[in-house]
Amino acid sequence: MAAPVTKALRNDAMKAIDAYAHQQFNRTPLRVVPTTQNSTTAVTLTTNGTATVTNSVAMGKGHVKAIVDVMKERNIPKVWGMAA
Repeated sequence: MAAPVTKALRNDAMKAIDAYAHQQFNRTPLRVVPTTQNSTTAVTLTTNGTATVTNSVAMGKGHVKAIVDVMKERNIPKVWGMAA
């Protein structure tokens, strides 16, 4: 009998944490989009909370590297795990 309750509580907690994380990520004015609709290596960073390009390509390793490079240029610290 405890297993269904535990499962329901775990499911509700995951949904609540996901919703909270989404809200926090959505608060940043920084947005990164591919420089062109189908670019796989170049990204554009905007600082007004609005993406400038409609994306038509899945995120890949080239995007991640470009994002890391932009973060380094702007001295944006990397964060591992949740902030205390």
